[in-house]
Amino acid sequence: MRLSDWLDETSTTQVKLAREIHCTEMTIYRYKSGARMPRPEQMLAIYRATGGRVAPNDFYNLQGE
Repeated sequence: MRLSDWLDETSTTQVKLAREIHCTEMTIYRYKSGARMPRPEQMLAIYRATGGRVAPNDFYNLQGE
């Protein structure tokens, strides 16, 4: 699931997620828009904060066969 979809679906604000994973709101915006790729430790933090609904592979837009 894309980060932007998760934020919309759960009505979570960028500010709330940023506080939870210890980054800035602008960083969340950049992750959400695809302007920046999270580092592995941030990907893990996002994975945990979203209950596993936004996984590292979701940032790469990989399609299964």
